[in-house]
Amino acid sequence: MDREQQAVNKLIILEILAQAGGITGNQLLDQALGTLCLDYFAFIRARDELLRDSLITIAVRKNEELTDAGGQPVQRCDITPAGRQVLTTLANHIPLPIRSYLATSLAALRRDELRENTVTASVEPDANGFYTLRLRQNDGRHETVDLKLTIPNQAIADTMRANWLEQPQTMYISLLELLTRSGSPAETGRQPEPESANSSDNDFPDRQLSF
Repeated sequence: MDREQQAVNKLIILEILAQAGGITGNQLLDQALGTLCLDYFAFIRARDELLRDSLITIAVRKNEELTDAGGQPVQRCDITPAGRQVLTTLANHIPLPIRSYLATSLAALRRDELRENTVTASVEPDANGFYTLRLRQNDGRHETVDLKLTIPNQAIADTMRANWLEQPQTMYISLLELLTRSGSPAETGRQPEPESANSSDNDFPDRQLSF
């Protein structure tokens, strides 16, 4: 691999972290490989050189809640001030199609992360053979829902978890309506509902690029 291509690979990583700082190592890898400009080995080389030159950092953040498959806190990737300075100077060397791809892909990633951070649901077995379902929702300022339910069956708990993640606003509004409803059906003038019978860019300049 020539030095100019290696420099572009490093700029791609810097661009990703400039737009989506704090992503995990796997997310960084996915975004980089998604450009189709570098493979896994080129990514590892570029990442390690950026770490060596203190242009990026990869570390576990204090009070990190997300864990990996082994139960360990995940590491977060960030661009350093020195990395931003390099990117500001050399960003025009990233080909335009790749910059366009990253702009779209990283916007989608941020939307997904916002959803994950504001609406969560988990299912955990308890000591009695049941399952604890925890449903949470945060509007960015307040935790609007933090609900724990004990469910006797994992399949039911998983279904409830999926429904919450897919339709959090609908579930939240329905929950509010149910909890704020007063009186029996007769008192509210509503008739009980019958049960269903079936329930169920730019070109490179002439000078060589390297850093």
